[in-house]
Amino acid sequence: MLFRPLKEKRIFGVRLPFTPGLIPKERGRLARKLGDAISKHLLTPDIIADKLANPETWPLPDCTVGEALESWGIEDPVAYMGTIISLPTKKAVDMFLPKLIEGLFTMPERFPTLDDKLSALTAKVAEKSINPFAGLFVKHEKIYGNIKEALFSYLSEQENQEAMQEAIYNAIDNLISPHDDNGRQICQRICDFHIKEGAQILFTKEPYASIIRRILEVAATYLATHMPISDMIEQKMSNIDVAETEKILLSVVGRELKLIIWLGGLFGFIIGLMSLIMQMI
Repeated sequence: MLFRPLKEKRIFGVRLPFTPGLIPKERGRLARKLGDAISKHLLTPDIIADKLANPETWPLPDCTVGEALESWGIEDPVAYMGTIISLPTKKAVDMFLPKLIEGLFTMPERFPTLDDKLSALTAKVAEKSINPFAGLFVKHEKIYGNIKEALFSYLSEQENQEAMQEAIYNAIDNLISPHDDNGRQICQRICDFHIKEGAQILFTKEPYASIIRRILEVAATYLATHMPISDMIEQKMSNIDVAETEKILLSVVGRELKLIIWLGGLFGFIIGLMSLIMQMI
């Protein structure tokens, strides 16, 4: 009666009671309730974050970064590491440098308190640098205004922005270039980093653990909010064949169901026998 029949049976157009079986009949509702229960109680942001924050969750290799690169066919891991760090770093500069310059232009309006503090700092520097007598004729606010005007004028020129970008590029190359002694040492340290042991430190030691935990919580909340977990589970369960569902459930609770059936038959026999004895008495 739980699983069979798979489809409803009719006699003279009238549907027979208990057809189809309980699970085939309530398949859609069960899938919907199961999806809601899993999304609300089993796949919550806290549970997802806890799972992701466990280093054992990640299939990390028990070797150094350099050994991992060599196993992937990289002949010179140090030079390769310098390349893969340099390129995305320069792309990040391309992305954030214009935003940084734009932020400096709007800083006085967006952060007036900071602007006032910078003005006060300029006044203190001017007081120490300018002769007290000359200071009587110099307005500190004017100095700060001239500095801002000169800085904004410089940054507004495309040529100067490109020069700044080039200077940052050179600094990156000097810092992490595998052809430079300092850069090669940095790349070598990265290649000597043990992946699994490093992950254990990052996930368990403060302040790294708290930072990673916060990042994972934000990511888990985003996934739980924007991914229709309940709908996905409902759709998946609804698409599973009823006969296959029966096999899955029986493989898990088959023995228990048989025990329930036999106990039900035994209790029914005892109750029937007692009823018969009471009638005879």
